[in-house]
Amino acid sequence: MGLLPLKPGYSEVQLKPVFDAFDFFDASCCIPQGVVKMAWNRLSKKEFALQINIPNGTVASVVIGNKVEKITKTAKLKCLV
Repeated sequence: MGLLPLKPGYSEVQLKPVFDAFDFFDASCCIPQGVVKMAWNRLSKKEFALQINIPNGTVASVVIGNKVEKITKTAKLKCLV
């Protein structure tokens, strides 16, 4: 899933999807604050639709290539890789 705790108690996590591994991916992981969920599907050769659900009280740093986006709730992103 590419989930890494950045602060104690998983108050901040890093999500680093590996798009070249799968055309479709859907996974979840339980942390003390709740469930982190990440899913994506390939839209074209270099474009993916990514959805991330983060529990309240958690910050996620989403790493895609050399870009990092911080999110604190559900996010739907289109990613070019």
